[in-house]
Amino acid sequence: MQLSTLDSPHQTVLVTSTIPGEGKTTVACNLAFAFSQVKKTLLIEADMRRPKVARALGLDTHPGLSEFVSGDIGIEQCVRQPADGSSLYVLQSGKVPLNPLEMLSSHRFADAMESLKAMFEVIVIDSPPVELVSDSMVLSRFANAVLFVVKADHTPFPLARQSLIRLRRVGAPVLGAVLNYFDVEKAHRYYG
Repeated sequence: MQLSTLDSPHQTVLVTSTIPGEGKTTVACNLAFAFSQVKKTLLIEADMRRPKVARALGLDTHPGLSEFVSGDIGIEQCVRQPADGSSLYVLQSGKVPLNPLEMLSSHRFADAMESLKAMFEVIVIDSPPVELVSDSMVLSRFANAVLFVVKADHTPFPLARQSLIRLRRVGAPVLGAVLNYFDVEKAHRYYG
């Protein structure tokens, strides 16, 4: 990941998948933890309809992205550190707006992203699956790289390919895919 965009001083990585249950939140959290070892990193929970980052990190619900974008609360009250002394910060989804796609498409969201890019060296965005809603395609315009998570022996190939085509149509900078839940022993038995 780091070597793929050396010329970009502020890296924003969007993590998405085709359908729910492929492990994109886990990949996003682990990627954010890895980046935070060397850079000031923000993990944004942008899957507002089914937020899972707080649960994955053991955090209580807290004001977050929707409150920050609406201007109700400043960024200092929305961003949290899951561990003392860590350079990982988390911006939870916050209160679910009536229309999350409308919020993510707004000028206020674009302004919020610009201010966050000025504060953090790396931003990892956990976004909804491509085939359920269009949020990931809207969010991809803020990313330098898109990681596409695919669950091994689960996600149908034609559906995953369709999702990648949809991302490419909007000009998403797809960097690559992560094959998740891959069972090495099962594959070894199958191929001999």
